[in-house]
Amino acid sequence: MNRPLMFLLSLLLVMLFVPAAYAVSLPYQFTTVDVAGAASTEVKGINNSNVMVGRWRDASGLRHGFMYDGTTTTQIWVPGSIWTDAHSINDSGLVFGHYLNSSGGVYGFTFDGSNYTNTNIAFPGALATFGYDLNNTGTLVGRYVDSLGKDHGYSFDGTTYTSFDSPGAVRTDVHGINDTGQIVGRWFDAAGVEHGFIYNGTTFTDIIVPGAQSSNATDINNLGWVSGGYSDASGASHGYLYDGTTFRTLDFPGAVSTEIHRVNDLGWIVGFYIDASGVRHGYVASPVPEPATLLLLGSGLAGVGLVRRKLKARKS
Repeated sequence: MNRPLMFLLSLLLVMLFVPAAYAVSLPYQFTTVDVAGAASTEVKGINNSNVMVGRWRDASGLRHGFMYDGTTTTQIWVPGSIWTDAHSINDSGLVFGHYLNSSGGVYGFTFDGSNYTNTNIAFPGALATFGYDLNNTGTLVGRYVDSLGKDHGYSFDGTTYTSFDSPGAVRTDVHGINDTGQIVGRWFDAAGVEHGFIYNGTTFTDIIVPGAQSSNATDINNLGWVSGGYSDASGASHGYLYDGTTFRTLDFPGAVSTEIHRVNDLGWIVGFYIDASGVRHGYVASPVPEPATLLLLGSGLAGVGLVRRKLKARKS
């Protein structure tokens, strides 16, 4: 490979990954996402094309799923359901969530944008199965309630269901999974205190937010960043990002409470906040590059243009 081409590829890598690598420390721009006519909205998932899914409640409190691509809102409603929640969307556009049927059963479902491809996702023997996240390999994770009424986390790879219980937990929920199979979630101890965790396939590790009274973990992206929420000493709820070293609190400006549900590989986050009137609103927030980062990207673009001109001159 010649040097100009190597230089060009290096610049392209810088342009692609520098924003994501530093997003955890960058300022964030928040935007409210409310479904028209909704009494409340929660954004539950976002993929790397920034297509979002979530749920909204009507005036009677009934829950409806939705998908939003930044322009168009698509309703998600499993046929025959009493209510439907959409929780996650992967890069293929496959949506995962759960619904309540007319017989009182809760099942997971998948939706490809046109068709409900599976509406009978159920952990064997479970009283209820909730769907929370799926990765780009199609592995599903969530929570199920066993015949004794106890909650456990699970994964489903299309063939095999696997149960998860954090050591010492009276309840375990699995909320997120990335493409390498790392999972995150929450567990409750005997006193009812909520704890976040990460599981790498062999070991459960608690995620301890400094100063928090309780915490959870809601997602993990392919950079290894964890999103979640915690309660402070006053009982107020905050969102956080954790890159394995540093915790960053992120709250919607002026909100009484903020929850983060997902973080994609670009560092975009989604969730909901509660305003001073007690109303829940969905939101999306994206990292805003600082001047130094913009300068680096501008230099990269200029360098790409220079290399292209040199290569063109050599050919002529």
